[in-house]
Amino acid sequence: MTPCGGRGPVFCSPLSSLGRPAKQIVEDIRLGGGQRYGAEKLAEFCKLLPDNEEENRLRRFQGERSRLGEPDLFMLLLVEVPSFRLRLDAMILQQEFDPAVTSLCVAARCLREAARGKLAAGSPVSSVLVS
Repeated sequence: MTPCGGRGPVFCSPLSSLGRPAKQIVEDIRLGGGQRYGAEKLAEFCKLLPDNEEENRLRRFQGERSRLGEPDLFMLLLVEVPSFRLRLDAMILQQEFDPAVTSLCVAARCLREAARGKLAAGSPVSSVLVS
């Protein structure tokens, strides 16, 4: 039996699409390097994280690591990273931050221009917010 209890193959597609070995991906997660993957791919990983029972089984694994496939090795190495779930969540937030701020800036510019237009037309600024 694999340490993932057969769940390893679920990770085959996301891992193979990255074209990087499991050890490098886990090291990127350890260091918080999410820019290589983007928020979407990181969120995909989060959906496939082991539950508590699987995590405990992975932590107890004493078998030969060199015989594991990339998906099982990835899961095994991942649970050894302190606070791996929190790290992945933080990496997603980092990747989503700049686009969110840019979107807010565009919306703020639109509101500013609308307010300027209303002021130029002699309307009170409050009319921008209600129209």
